[in-house]
Amino acid sequence: MAVQRVLTELVISISELRKNPAEVFEQETPVAVTSNNRTQGYIVPREMYEQMVELIETSFPAHAGRFRPSLARLNTIKQACASGLINASERDFGNFQEI
Repeated sequence: MAVQRVLTELVISISELRKNPAEVFEQETPVAVTSNNRTQGYIVPREMYEQMVELIETSFPAHAGRFRPSLARLNTIKQACASGLINASERDFGNFQEI
C-alpha cells in the first residue's frame, strides 16, 4: 500500500466534518479531510485561498481569471438557473416554503 502525503497539521474524517462543519470552517489553518484513511481534499480558510489565487494569478498571468468566472460564464449560469426555475414543477420544489 502506497503512503499518502498529508499537507496539513490538522486532519479530520469526513464523518467528523458532517457532524460540525462550522467548527472546521472556523479553523485558521488548512484541514485535510479523509475518508477510509485517505485524504480526499482540503478545506482552506477564505483568506488563505484568496492569497493563493492572488499568488497564482500574479506568478502565472496566463492563468489569471481561471478561478473567477467571466461575465459570459456568469450569464450562462444565470440563464440556466432561470430556465430551471421557470420550468420547475411543484414536485421539484418539494417541501420548500417561503418565509
